[in-house]
Amino acid sequence: MSNFPAWMENLSQIRQLQIANNQLKEFPYFISSLTGIITLNLSGNKITQIPNWIGKLTNLEKLRCQRNMINEIPESLYNLQNLRTVNLSNNQIREIPQFMKFLKNLYYLSVRNNPLTKQSVKILQEIEEKGRYTDYKTF
Repeated sequence: MSNFPAWMENLSQIRQLQIANNQLKEFPYFISSLTGIITLNLSGNKITQIPNWIGKLTNLEKLRCQRNMINEIPESLYNLQNLRTVNLSNNQIREIPQFMKFLKNLYYLSVRNNPLTKQSVKILQEIEEKGRYTDYKTF
């Protein structure tokens, strides 16, 4: 599934969206207009990057993008100060950005089974020291 009807851009008040296991190669652009979204699940696709426009989804609390081919976490994710749960396990992420330590509402971060650098593991340990739960067992 790669083409979505144009009317989906008018769903600005939708709270949850699940487009998991659909062979998507990128985030559908219509999601950028879903400013009221709280839960977004794009797991089990073939997505390689999280777009910078994700930073516009400031109400987002739960992001699930596990089992994709994502290779980095964009800086625009820092704009999502309501994020509580992020699951990016089973991707290709090597670097955890420093700003992840400063997402004030982040409670759970999973980056299990990613080829993380030693510096990234150190950042995850610092996140844990703030009383948050991280899951980062690597392969």
